[in-house]
Amino acid sequence: MLKIQQLIEVTSRYLGALSAVGMLGVGATTPAIAASALASPAAESSSDTAIAQLFYPPADGPRIVAVTGQGRASVTADTAQLLFAFTNQDSDPYDYAIPYPAEEAPPPETLPEPVPITRDSLQAAVAALTALGISAEDIEIVTDPLELGRYRVFGDASLSLDIRQPTPERVAEIQEAVGNAFSNNPNVFVQDFYVQYAIDSCETLENEAYASAIADARLRADAIAAATGVELADPPSVAELPFFGRFYSPCSSEPNIVDQISGGFGGRSYSSQSESEVVIYREVAVTYRIR
Repeated sequence: MLKIQQLIEVTSRYLGALSAVGMLGVGATTPAIAASALASPAAESSSDTAIAQLFYPPADGPRIVAVTGQGRASVTADTAQLLFAFTNQDSDPYDYAIPYPAEEAPPPETLPEPVPITRDSLQAAVAALTALGISAEDIEIVTDPLELGRYRVFGDASLSLDIRQPTPERVAEIQEAVGNAFSNNPNVFVQDFYVQYAIDSCETLENEAYASAIADARLRADAIAAATGVELADPPSVAELPFFGRFYSPCSSEPNIVDQISGGFGGRSYSSQSESEVVIYREVAVTYRIR
């Protein structure tokens, strides 16, 4: 999970990048003039303290066209880490081993105590996976709740495994096998299923994403230039913007899905519509001078 200091450093880089391309200026801090400062960069402040704020390039500054470009590149994954989260309670507590109609069910505090999930409880899943050709040594079982961040605890136990050269069909096969293993078990329920895809090297993919971002920026700049009847001068000034797609890197042959779920950047609940691919996003700020 990102630390506060890391977030501060990334924010500082982001503001620096905006400043470098003329998209960041200095305005007053006093509330009375904050609105006017946004509307007019030349507004004067009665305060000695100033803060950075966004505004359009000043009319009396260099004649430029400043744009951002977003790039996307994708490739089939080399590795997938799969994680099943289990719970010992059904989603509806009144359905847990109660021989009463719902309207006559006792309050939750009188329900039977759920049976703890142990390693033995999950052997049905291990058997189902080994039947698919997965080695038992490649299956990791944790019989404690997943600690996703400082205040969030998820599930009562988990099972994870890595597979090479994943396909949607293979992932769906594994998901179905584990689900069927507990279909008639009143003490173990699959609470959620996560998949994180990764690749061994991102160099080629990152180059494609940057090229896509530059091309997107040029398309925007050309459209603005045509609309305003000006001509752009090459080469442009370019700065990378650090937020779009920069918090999570799928470039690892040993992904850590719990960390990615905790940060909200990589691991996510599996969808049968998902492709077995890694996607990288990059964003740049590009400034062209006008001839």
